[in-house]
Amino acid sequence: MQRIVRRTKSTEAGSVSVQAALVVIPALFFVLILSLQFSFAWMAAAAVQTAAENAADAASARNGSVADGEAAAQRVLSSTGYATVTSSSIEIGDSTVRVELRARAYQFFPVPWNVVGIAEVGVEDFRSSAERR
Repeated sequence: MQRIVRRTKSTEAGSVSVQAALVVIPALFFVLILSLQFSFAWMAAAAVQTAAENAADAASARNGSVADGEAAAQRVLSSTGYATVTSSSIEIGDSTVRVELRARAYQFFPVPWNVVGIAEVGVEDFRSSAERR
């Protein structure tokens, strides 16, 4: 039996690995940047939700106002830096305070990543012991 050994040229073998690298490396970078974008969007959503909850708590205090709620939300969001508020809505009713914050997360791609935080709490109502009876 005779073995047939085929030898390839070294330039052909190298061109396959270069072609593979030209496809694999950009795909890996795309996946890395996409995972970073999702991480920033997730952190922005958490920050906006925390800001909405703090705004609702501040506005529902005994002498709380819309300005108190907005200030509380701004304190939280300015300390994180993951999101920029695009619109906010704070409604103080007779028994509840509802806060809705819409923000845009930090972005790597030219696609807007919008996040929303919604919180609703009861208005604090202090009554004297005579009023509670």
